[in-house]
Amino acid sequence: MNLSDYEALWKRPELPRGMDADVADLKCTFEAKHRKLERTIVLRNFIEGVGGIFAAVGFGILAWRMGIRSWSINLGLGLIAAVACVFLHDWWRFRRTRSRPEAPLLARIDSSITELRHQRALVGQIGKWYLSSYLAAMILIGAGLLQHLASKAPPGLGRAVLSTPATLAWIVIILGTVIVAIVWWWVDVQRAIRLQIDPRLAELDKLRRDLVGPGG
Repeated sequence: MNLSDYEALWKRPELPRGMDADVADLKCTFEAKHRKLERTIVLRNFIEGVGGIFAAVGFGILAWRMGIRSWSINLGLGLIAAVACVFLHDWWRFRRTRSRPEAPLLARIDSSITELRHQRALVGQIGKWYLSSYLAAMILIGAGLLQHLASKAPPGLGRAVLSTPATLAWIVIILGTVIVAIVWWWVDVQRAIRLQIDPRLAELDKLRRDLVGPGG
């Protein structure tokens, strides 16, 4: 999963206005935004869940056919499959708890608020369960592949490659690019929460208070 998958959940022609939004405009645009949110969550969960399972199984079959036997690769593929199962579970949960089209407006607003809070928590904790799992999987799979290649390579080839300045430079460039990309991605996710998700929650809270009155 990349940043665009998360941005698609909240991306709109313009940023939410939060508590400054006009109630009449919120009522007019609620249905379209509610349906867009539902479609995007279903698509995100399907792509991440089914795609992750297919990737793990496909790479596992490829490694087996190539004669690669490594516990670290198997563990790494297991981590990828576990992350995919998180999204499959979220897909099942969402289908079970989503509001029906014939439900009253207040019920659909409450459903949107609950879902946005759930997705905010999911995205807010992404570094703990998604990024860490995929980084660990990449390290484990890479270690397994290197171990397999080392067992097939002529003696001393690995030391000769690592002692080449050009090779070391490429390793530094690749690692540096990955680190910069991760930091940029994390900052952008937090920005999406601050500028898009939280203001939208404020809009829905304002719309709900308008419907139920001061004591609701």
